[in-house]
Amino acid sequence: MPTLAHTTAAEKALADYLRAVLIAPDILRKAQYITALRKHDWSHEFSDDARKVREGQAVLAQLRQEADEIDADRAIWNANVPSDEYRVTARVYVCQYVMHDGTTGTVEVTSASDWGAINAAQLKLSAPAMKISARVKE
Repeated sequence: MPTLAHTTAAEKALADYLRAVLIAPDILRKAQYITALRKHDWSHEFSDDARKVREGQAVLAQLRQEADEIDADRAIWNANVPSDEYRVTARVYVCQYVMHDGTTGTVEVTSASDWGAINAAQLKLSAPAMKISARVKE
């Protein structure tokens, strides 16, 4: 078996090509994700056309799913959204609860372990939501 010192130019070229082919799908996927972030209609929620609102919500849901898979820290997301209004500041779970006396409410927690701190008879976990700076009341 040849060592690196004995690798021919053709073997090195083949190895470089194979490395490029193996990482190309990840690079392409990130490039497509960045393009989708930049082209997304971030003002879809303000449209008078219900169809455009639904389409924008569906695209945003796909972008969030893609972000979960390839942009966990949301660095790419935050670098490619049009303004601070859409930057991700924290991930939260929105919990709706019903107390023993019938009163209801909503609580936002940052992890499942925080649920134990909520004195509620029943918790219904919604889908994890992204807490966006413009929509956060601190």
